[in-house]
Amino acid sequence: MVKMTALFERPTDVDAFLEHYENTHLPIVRRLPGLIRVDVCKLYTMTGEPADPFLMTDMVFSDREQLLLALRSKDGRDSGRDAADMAGTHVKVFFSEIDSEEFVETTEAKSE
Repeated sequence: MVKMTALFERPTDVDAFLEHYENTHLPIVRRLPGLIRVDVCKLYTMTGEPADPFLMTDMVFSDREQLLLALRSKDGRDSGRDAADMAGTHVKVFFSEIDSEEFVETTEAKSE
């Protein structure tokens, strides 16, 4: 699996940004063909203070080809244009391959 990660710097007007992001941008992202999962993370520091970047979005696809197809689609182009209009140079996008492990907490582990 692969993912595209968008990191958004803290805007001047966080509420207006989130209003647009949640009601305009995310609906476009959710229509990306081949999208398996989207994780939207509001970031904070170890002390619980707001972080900068303040928002991270991970979009997960089965493979690189699916990701590229999504980016080339109408919704992919619309999403890119909207991100540029919304955040301009205050968003950075990264691509990565996912190598994950899952751990299940057992009853034994809880009692230790």
